[in-house]
Amino acid sequence: MAVKLGNGNWAVKEDKLLAYNDNSGLFFNKEFDFSRGTSATYVAKDGLIKTAGIQPNIVNNGDFSELGSELVTNGTFETDSDWTKGTGWSIADGRASYDGLNGTQQIFSNTGYSPVVGKTYKITFNVLNQGDGNNTASFGGVVFSNTNLSVNSYEFYVTAISTGRFGIFGRDGGVFSIDNVSVKQVDPNDYWTLGTGWSFGDNRATSNASTNSYLNQQVYEIGKTYKLGFEVLEGTIELRSAQYSKGTGFYTTGTYSIEVIPTTTSTHFYVYTGFGQSSITNITVQEIQTDTPRIDFTNDTKGHLLLEPSRTNLITYSEDFSQWGTVNGAVVTDNFTTSPDGTQNAAKVVYDGTSLGRIEISTGASGTNTQSIYLKTASGTQAVSIGASSGSLTEVTVTSEWQRFTHTGSGNYPRVLCNDAATIYAWGAQLESGDYSTSLIPTTGAASTRNADVCNNSGSAQDFNSEEGVLYAELSFLESSASATNQLSLSDGSSDNRIMIYPLSNTQLGLRFNANGSQLVTQTVTVSSLIIYSKIAIKWGNGNYSLYQNGSEIYTQTIASTPIGLDKLNLSSVTETSNLKSKVRNVQVFTEALTDEQLEKLTS
Repeated sequence: MAVKLGNGNWAVKEDKLLAYNDNSGLFFNKEFDFSRGTSATYVAKDGLIKTAGIQPNIVNNGDFSELGSELVTNGTFETDSDWTKGTGWSIADGRASYDGLNGTQQIFSNTGYSPVVGKTYKITFNVLNQGDGNNTASFGGVVFSNTNLSVNSYEFYVTAISTGRFGIFGRDGGVFSIDNVSVKQVDPNDYWTLGTGWSFGDNRATSNASTNSYLNQQVYEIGKTYKLGFEVLEGTIELRSAQYSKGTGFYTTGTYSIEVIPTTTSTHFYVYTGFGQSSITNITVQEIQTDTPRIDFTNDTKGHLLLEPSRTNLITYSEDFSQWGTVNGAVVTDNFTTSPDGTQNAAKVVYDGTSLGRIEISTGASGTNTQSIYLKTASGTQAVSIGASSGSLTEVTVTSEWQRFTHTGSGNYPRVLCNDAATIYAWGAQLESGDYSTSLIPTTGAASTRNADVCNNSGSAQDFNSEEGVLYAELSFLESSASATNQLSLSDGSSDNRIMIYPLSNTQLGLRFNANGSQLVTQTVTVSSLIIYSKIAIKWGNGNYSLYQNGSEIYTQTIASTPIGLDKLNLSSVTETSNLKSKVRNVQVFTEALTDEQLEKLTS
């Protein structure tokens, strides 16, 4: 997996550089081993929140709108042919007419097709004038229209039970005409399998089954992660744990975007019903390649490689605020406006101002945690508070632009409170253990975990010069991530020969330099803030070890020897047991020690 940073990619060694950007738009891949194993979100260059590694939709005919070719010949009655006419029927002037004088008589199409039993067909036609008698339409052995068709345009979906072609029955007193008859098979490529009680309708699949029955299409591979989108138009559908290890549950009327992981030996997309009439449409399935790096643009026009620790969103409904409790006159309308992910899935929350209104949801949180949520107003500004059922609150000013607000404290009942008559929009709620927020982890009905990003094992012994060189990085450590295990390292895979840096606080950087099993440098250096972007370079060789930050040399030490066998660049510890937690814009390894002037320029 090639790791791409901002406007460019990791690069192979050229001259003295392992990774480089030649500023001409030309880059060359130098691969890291990257893994995460779960889906993860990021802020894309266009400002929208997206899922990393999302692939194109693999469902065919997900809105059930695909139709086959026209089956009726001469459905516009341009000629007096291709129809079998009962007594009293005639074809002229672009229509078929019945005189209403000959009892029950039928006209039916007689060429070009034969309905397939069990298949569904879309049938349309116009009734142009109507007498006092009754008339009905039939197709495939089914009399599908109401009696006494009036002047109108008609559309029916009929599942054939025989090979009978389309026909219209006229009866005594029923003087009327028809034109523009069309019959087309629905889902002509047979993408969908319909269980008992399922049928196709107007761009939807509908079930009236009283017992569980399924709709499916073969698209999945077992064990992979998928983003599933669908819209329930009426009733209730179910995703079963027998088919999925994630995303299971019951879904009522609304639009959904959830993650699923198929577990059964059958690789079908399954939707079950057994709850009366239920309809579904707009089904999409996209594989999520979970081991895909994230280039994030949060407050950053250049982009950075986002490396975060494992976190769990304890809020079980991060976007569906209809599942939250409402208190003191707060009213929620879901899917009201466009959210930060670009779709219409953000909620409207109306506070009546008669008392302190709030929306809230219970979680299993304990200890210190951080709540985050995206909020905006329709116009103007509005003061609201966020927090939990215990502890302090954080008052924030919401504007007409989406912003993510955070609160760190204790409590297991996240809330959004407002004391005024006001309307705000809400989306993307999260509660995670820890004292800073990480990227959004969407949930639908259950807590969800994003694994840590792991990026290591780049390069080989041929790419590095153990006797001298420079390790350079432009990065910003995540808030409160100070730890001796939060490392960037160049080594032989052990602590015997290593060069590494790690944050000990927001203004202290830890250094390690080992050669041939001896620790030659172990130092804490005071630097400018590490939670904003810094350019840091470590030089070794020629009897000297130096640290540069943002254009200045801030530490130097004489060294007795140089390491041997450097062959691995890790965005982690040398043993790959702990991972870098940072925003990384650039990493380079030079195979010769640069001059002081070059290092000052490089880190400026």
